[in-house]
Amino acid sequence: MNIFYRSDIGKVRKTNEDSYLIVEKDDYTLLIIADGMGGHKAGEVASKIAVDSIKLYFENKYEDNKDFGVLLTKAIKFANQEINKKSKESEEYFNMGTTVEACVLTTEKLIIGHVGDSRVYYFNNKELKQITKDHSLFNDLIDHGNVSVEEAKEIGHKNIITRALGGEEKVKVDIFTLDTKYMNGILICTDGITSMVSDDDIFEILKSDYKLEEKTNLIVDKANENGGRDNSTIIIVGLR
Repeated sequence: MNIFYRSDIGKVRKTNEDSYLIVEKDDYTLLIIADGMGGHKAGEVASKIAVDSIKLYFENKYEDNKDFGVLLTKAIKFANQEINKKSKESEEYFNMGTTVEACVLTTEKLIIGHVGDSRVYYFNNKELKQITKDHSLFNDLIDHGNVSVEEAKEIGHKNIITRALGGEEKVKVDIFTLDTKYMNGILICTDGITSMVSDDDIFEILKSDYKLEEKTNLIVDKANENGGRDNSTIIIVGLR
């Protein structure tokens, strides 16, 4: 297993409000990406609290409960409480929040805890497949049958998220569990990547003959070439 990552400020933002963390243990690997939002540096604080809190929860609770789906749910809810509590301490942090993708990778399984519009994909020789579903106004409009996909695109507001850590005292966490046997790799990223680079273009880079580390950099470079309107953070795991 090879893991490569990069976090880039982009071409527009003055600070990088993304955070990420990779923890490799004997029987699992924990991979986290968080995309913060809020006032001046508040998003940076929220995303940092998210990754640190999830790591802390795993360190304290793993020996008690090795059900990764349950662990991820409780760890993300713990992170939400920590961010929500911090947001009430001062005006500077008021209403701050963050997305989060927290993934546990074992020899056979990928378990994902998902809140927000950052994404997790798997890829192989035939496809790049989005696993998570964006918690966004764009998707909600389509899911409720109010508008078609094309109409939703015309309306815009694709960047308005409907679920995040920190805004409320409780948060709903989506959990996905997949077998890794049909995967060549896993890609985790913030929307600074996916809002700038199409899935087709990402897959073309992944299919290329470049080394995995170079592919990681090429995807971020492509996001910047296309405008770099947001911070972009990516983790790519090569499984075989």
